[in-house]
Amino acid sequence: MTQGREAALEMPVEVARPAAIVFDMDGLLLDTERIVLDGFLHACRVRGVPADPDAYRRCIGTTVERTRQLLIEGYGPDFPYDAIVASWNDYCDEHLVRRAPPLKPGAREVLETVRRLAIPCALATSTWDPEASDRLESVGLDRFFAAKVTGDRVAKGKPDPEPYRTATDLLGVDPTRAWALEDSAHGVRSAVSAGLRVFQIPDLVPPDPSTLALGHTVLDSLFDVVDLLRRGLPADDVAAA
Repeated sequence: MTQGREAALEMPVEVARPAAIVFDMDGLLLDTERIVLDGFLHACRVRGVPADPDAYRRCIGTTVERTRQLLIEGYGPDFPYDAIVASWNDYCDEHLVRRAPPLKPGAREVLETVRRLAIPCALATSTWDPEASDRLESVGLDRFFAAKVTGDRVAKGKPDPEPYRTATDLLGVDPTRAWALEDSAHGVRSAVSAGLRVFQIPDLVPPDPSTLALGHTVLDSLFDVVDLLRRGLPADDVAAA
């Protein structure tokens, strides 16, 4: 784990028990970003457009509207966005709707640990409902969340702070006493701006210098979060966790 990339990997992170934890979903709990990337590349091939993985990676963690803007900016004004999205959605329906998505390493373990410690949890995802809830229910994770903020419930999505502010408001918790767990740069910026303590577990895209400059903590996996939670607890609570 690192505090940015400037700290040594063995450097301890000081922790105190959070009043709440807000989780991202895709790329953090669910290993869906690779499937969605494959869907984008498939749609490009079907529609005769050059397949550019980096064009998709720039969109990870942001809103539908921002994704449209970024893809048209990247490809140019003639980019057939609506046709691409139609083929893209067909692919994702086949691989994410009709099948349960795979979990990221440590996803179930961190949620079980948080539940045993009675720390309230919320979800803050750019994915819209009912798709977000359906994905969580398909893998048995929906029951862990006291509140869910999906992409259709906010006026401004990530990287705006609104999703994380809304999530902590729903939990009745001061954002400065809550943790945020994220994989993407857009999500990190959203949570940092909202005032939460942010832990990033990168997925497809490693944090760039401008993201690292935000001063959050970068971890290797969700198992590191379990270790941090246990480290910040009294001995009796550690045994319970």
